Amino acid sequence: DSGIRGLAPNATMDHYVFEPCGYSMNGIENDGAMTIHVTPEDDFSYASVEFCCYDHGMIGSNPHAIVRKILDVFGPNQASVSLSV
Repeated sequence: DSGIRGLAPNATMDHYVFEPCGYSMNGIENDGAMTIHVTPEDDFSYASVEFCCYDHGMIGSNPHAIVRKILDVFGPNQASVSLSV
């Protein structure tokens, strides 16, 4: 329901929902890896999404499209992005 599966539709995912709140997921597809960590808090929430080695895998190789999909899933008020190549 969250839309996370749409970021990596063919990945094998291992995820965990923390009590009382929080979420962690690791996904693998071919040579690529993805990780998501969500920490909801009363005053703010934090979501971290990282991809590694997905040149032609999970969600493509266009950084703008990847960031747009992530922002659509999480709908943050603010976001910071870093890209390492």
